[in-house]
Amino acid sequence: MLIINPFSPESERIVKKHQGEKILSREIFEHAKRILDWKKPGTKKNVLPKTLLEFRDEEVDVLAQRLIFLATALHFTPYSNELRILKERLGALIKARLTSKIGELTQGEIVGVILDRFNVIVGTPTVDGGMRFGEVFVNKNELFANSQLRGLGDFWKVKYVVNWRELVRIIRARELRFTDLYIVDGFALLSLNDLIDYYSILLSIDIGDFVNGRFEEFQKKRTSETIKKLADETSELGNFLTELAGKSYKSTILQGKAGRLREENFPPCIKYIIAGVETGSRNYSISVLLTSFLSYARAAPQKVQNPKLSDYIKDPKVVSEELIVMIYEAAARCTPPLFADQPGEKLNINYHLGLGLTSQPRLENSGNSNWYFPPNCEKIRREAPGLCRPDDKCRQIRNPLTYYFSKSKDKNKGTGEEE
Repeated sequence: MLIINPFSPESERIVKKHQGEKILSREIFEHAKRILDWKKPGTKKNVLPKTLLEFRDEEVDVLAQRLIFLATALHFTPYSNELRILKERLGALIKARLTSKIGELTQGEIVGVILDRFNVIVGTPTVDGGMRFGEVFVNKNELFANSQLRGLGDFWKVKYVVNWRELVRIIRARELRFTDLYIVDGFALLSLNDLIDYYSILLSIDIGDFVNGRFEEFQKKRTSETIKKLADETSELGNFLTELAGKSYKSTILQGKAGRLREENFPPCIKYIIAGVETGSRNYSISVLLTSFLSYARAAPQKVQNPKLSDYIKDPKVVSEELIVMIYEAAARCTPPLFADQPGEKLNINYHLGLGLTSQPRLENSGNSNWYFPPNCEKIRREAPGLCRPDDKCRQIRNPLTYYFSKSKDKNKGTGEEE
């Protein structure tokens, strides 16, 4: 069986061994395309084609997946449709590969694969029809709490438990609701089908986190010749991802229409920053989050490889009389005012706009530093938890920029108005 987890120790060994030219070979590119294109849009069945089912070269498979991660991080933002389709296709592939082994492998062998992400406790049947999981006993009625499971095959029978906290990342990613779980003494009751499903979802989340991390690394080094060369060498795969995303999704997640900023569509965290924040989160709120959010919301870039503000905004007054004014006004509302004791933060703001370490925010300086992409919601909660004050819409959102464009589009649908 091929390596299921693309981040397992064996996968990392293969990647380390073949860093360099092999990962960019035609063989790896072609297999990467097969991995991405195996599941057609709108199909629910996870039936693997022979080209993937009978494939046996672990090294090629691992390197092809890593090449896809590399190309996505080089060419697309963390909340692009290209990353979305990557996570969906790889998650479905992982699930299909495990499911295809049912009958060939024992349930214990399949669970053995899953143990690298979950601490699974296997149940022991009791004479009264219940099941014991270590110190936890579950009676017969609780095992079949979901009446829909009665009479179904062994694949759907509750035989395992994991501590519900091991599923928190899946819940936070909104791929699972807490109320979907049946919990006894802190343990979620699961079937083999559940384990495979949650395992594939968790690995797709890991893939997203990995690509996001590489995206941030590449953006910091985007002017280096090595990164430029890599971007050029992976452009074919990047274009292939864009083609797939275009077929699968009618519109892009983060693409809005450039135009004046509409504060009524801002997410709660941005509204809170604009109203004024206190010592402790001022620097992060103003220089990192607000600066990146306002600039990307105003420019609404459609392409993101080595972006520059001047690629999307041509009027210098947009920077000097709109963006900088809003950022400085929010900084003045801080307690105490941000620039009163930290005037150097003006340099930091310009730097995050991609204008370099300069005291003059001029549009012609675009490209002198990285134009920072807005941090995602999880990172905001980690870096400045006091900023996160979610409303109902936030529960469907993973980045403040997504919130803004989504809400803008929702309002435009109702009015027929163009931004």
